[in-house]
Amino acid sequence: MNVDAIQTFVEAVALGSFAAVARARGVAPSSVSRLVAELETELQVRLFHRTTRQLSLTEAGQAYLDRVGPLLEELGQARDVARDLGSVPRGLLRIALSATFAQLHLARWLPAFLAQYPELRVELALDARYTDLISDQIDVAIRLGQVQPTSPIAKKLCAMPRVIVGSPKLVAEQKVSKPESVATVPCLLFPYDGHGPKWKFRDRRRKVVEVEPRGRIIAEDGMVLRSLCLQGEGYALLPRWLCAEELRAGSLVDVFPAHDVTATAFDASVWLLYASRSYLPLKVRVFVACFSDLFRRGPPWEAPAP
Repeated sequence: MNVDAIQTFVEAVALGSFAAVARARGVAPSSVSRLVAELETELQVRLFHRTTRQLSLTEAGQAYLDRVGPLLEELGQARDVARDLGSVPRGLLRIALSATFAQLHLARWLPAFLAQYPELRVELALDARYTDLISDQIDVAIRLGQVQPTSPIAKKLCAMPRVIVGSPKLVAEQKVSKPESVATVPCLLFPYDGHGPKWKFRDRRRKVVEVEPRGRIIAEDGMVLRSLCLQGEGYALLPRWLCAEELRAGSLVDVFPAHDVTATAFDASVWLLYASRSYLPLKVRVFVACFSDLFRRGPPWEAPAP
């Protein structure tokens, strides 16, 4: 039995084509097709319906996938156990997170982690949109906001409050004294899915007010909005991790410190996600432990840089 051929078959199902498997592996598509053909010859059944546009499983292919998928997972776990016993963390650790969070924070924390584990290599999958841990072969993801109670294990690192900020000059010229004021002053907006057209304000008595801000500039990048905000182009609703340094320095002002604010949900957090498995590889365990400790005393961006 050719385990590589079986793995190739499973990857082809997950990625949707032989070409996609070939790109992921850095090999010729013909080599992928040959492995699957050899597996079909050994099994004496056709596993895929092949057309020029798509690849779909036959009934036999689906039945085979249902059986071999869990077996490959068990083989992977057995391999990880054998490698980790009496060993040190090594190999490639694939981490998914937003590019902005990586630039502002992970890039500062990662060198110390890698210095502690010199046999580890890291690949960063930088994408603001959420990736699927299993199909994209992600070891661990840093997620911002809310997570759904699905198969991956989710570990909360800290709350992720948002703030409405403005430059000192803008605040002096166009003061906002109450939530309704954001409808009359220039604001900088996100167009992301999940960000509603209204900003929500919750006071200390937990009364919620929703106001539609007067959008002046819309951008899909928080760093761009922060830069425009620093230049006095409008008020912006940003996560604190994106502007904590500017708030400390006074180059941005929190204009509603007595309110919780959001455009999505108030209970947003920073999470570590990793696949739900009975055995967690050593490289993932040390990453989770290291970054859990980093957040043990609270959000690290709230502390001044040494």
